[in-house]
Amino acid sequence: MRRQIIKEREDWKSQAEALGFNFHSMYGAAYWFEAACYQFTLRQIEDDIEDPCNELEQMCFEIVDQAIKKEEMLLKLSIPENFWDYIRNSWIKKEKNLYGRFDLSYNGKSPAKLLEYNADTPTALYESAVFQWIWLEQAIQANIIPSGCDQF
Repeated sequence: MRRQIIKEREDWKSQAEALGFNFHSMYGAAYWFEAACYQFTLRQIEDDIEDPCNELEQMCFEIVDQAIKKEEMLLKLSIPENFWDYIRNSWIKKEKNLYGRFDLSYNGKSPAKLLEYNADTPTALYESAVFQWIWLEQAIQANIIPSGCDQF
């Protein structure tokens, strides 16, 4: 893994706001950061990121499977009782999730570590599928990053 310092798009904040990404800055600091990007090898992606993510997702599903069987766990999670049957039935039908995004810590040498799991979170989908893709296309077009780059 290589961290590369790159040039920010000059108008990224106004673009973000025009596209509805109004939470690009929070608590007086930028939430969105594009003055650096990371370059990975295929082995790092497959072995150190994809494999641990698959394992982490299965672990999360195991916890959900245990939680839906115990009322005290549902109470601890502050899930309203009127949703319990709906959640259990959805789980039984294998309706696990729509999408999810792991926020990871990765040093480029050992498997990635989980910081946070954003599952079925509307903002996670927008920032990672829409705004990040726009950044990629514009960064390639402006020669900020080489053509042929992709995102993971």
